[in-house]
Amino acid sequence: MTSIGDQTTLRLNALVQHSVSIANMEIVHTHAIEHYESEDILQALDVRVSHLETIINHEAWSNFEYFEDSNHQLESNSDELPKK
Repeated sequence: MTSIGDQTTLRLNALVQHSVSIANMEIVHTHAIEHYESEDILQALDVRVSHLETIINHEAWSNFEYFEDSNHQLESNSDELPKK
């Protein structure tokens, strides 16, 4: 059986390791951004993302219009059913 002190130490060690891992990922991310900004790659990616967002938004709106039309059709069909 481990003592509360040992459990606390284990948890603190795990927390420190996790924090170091996050810090290392942030460093890698920062270096990647600096590299890609110097290569003007991020600007090209931003343009592509904007284009893809436009396509996705158009498709989402088209799907919404389809469901809206289907809903109106169902409502009109239900209006034609005999009422009890």
